[in-house]
Amino acid sequence: MNQKWARVVVNVAERDKVDAIFQVGDFGFSFDYYFLKPFQECSMPVYWIPGNHENYEFLLDQDAFRGPDEMKELWPNIWHVPRCHTWDWDGKSFAACGGAYSVDKDSRTTYVSYWPEETIENEDLRMAKLNGRHVDYFFSHDVPFGVPSMEEALSQMDYSLPERHVRASRNNRHALRLIIDHFTPNQLIHGHMHVFYEDVLKLDEDHETAILGLNCDETRSNMVILNTETGQYNFPDIENIIKMLYSF
Repeated sequence: MNQKWARVVVNVAERDKVDAIFQVGDFGFSFDYYFLKPFQECSMPVYWIPGNHENYEFLLDQDAFRGPDEMKELWPNIWHVPRCHTWDWDGKSFAACGGAYSVDKDSRTTYVSYWPEETIENEDLRMAKLNGRHVDYFFSHDVPFGVPSMEEALSQMDYSLPERHVRASRNNRHALRLIIDHFTPNQLIHGHMHVFYEDVLKLDEDHETAILGLNCDETRSNMVILNTETGQYNFPDIENIIKMLYSF
């Protein structure tokens, strides 16, 4: 978790008067008080879709990992979004599915910095089949299989990874693609890959999904302000806020 970047995100959201903050994964392990504090005190609700670097043991204890198909307020003003949950806001439809595979798991400690529950499982596919409907927007941590530019980039990276990690990561992306096929979103926003890009995923003859991948912390393209009425987004001006918050 990045406490200073959390403060940047909240300050930008407050300044630009957004309606909600949507965090698309790798929120944290220990949920430190000083990390959570700005999210708890901001004027808009914060929604969290878990990634792969998360404390899933905590989520299971809170009955918030899969459990009932509803958002759950885990701390004041911070809501967890379960896998394959759908909802409607202001005439627009949404769905989400967290999870991804940690290709660096060999350097992590199980139930300290890595949790086996991080990947998409058959239960999530079942929920997607039950809840699946066309939505305007989909939020995920991983990127679904088949996004052309990302498949090309990952094929270059795969040479540096053990085959078992390459295969497991690909399996998770295939699972997410099956879920996306149930929801046929107009637009999908994800994290995980730590690179900003735009692309289009062709689902079938009748549907295609605009894909937006976000960059890592401490980059301007780590966050976008999405206008859900038009589907347009813009990068917030963060330079002055970074200078202010990173100066002490």
